[in-house]
Amino acid sequence: MNIGRHTSSRQAMTLLELVITLTLVGIVGAALVPYFGTALEQSAAPTSVLSQSLVLSQAMGRIAGDASTTYSGDLPGLKTAVGAEGTSQNNGYGNYTVTANRYIVFTAGTEVTAVPPVDPEDLLRVTISDSTGLELTALFK
Repeated sequence: MNIGRHTSSRQAMTLLELVITLTLVGIVGAALVPYFGTALEQSAAPTSVLSQSLVLSQAMGRIAGDASTTYSGDLPGLKTAVGAEGTSQNNGYGNYTVTANRYIVFTAGTEVTAVPPVDPEDLLRVTISDSTGLELTALFK
């Protein structure tokens, strides 16, 4: 006979067990926050770069479209429409900076800047960039 003793199973945690468990969870959490915090902050960077490269790619696509339609055979007109080197543009093509917009020729496999008047063998080299420094280059003939 068991007088004064409970024989039922334990179903609750004691206060001491609860405090120890919360302390351990807090320590582990404090150790993991810097690791996961940095990963979460940097996870948006690739998405931002992809978005910016898409905008720049669309601008170059519009320039290439005009080169084959509106300015077909008219490199001086395309050169003017793209904008002067070193200028920021916000036009029908998009928002970009003109890094290079010049006539070139290849002599013995080396790029050389051509001087006007435009020779039929000259190419128009157009390089545009965005505020992050991402650049796209296209050659037009």
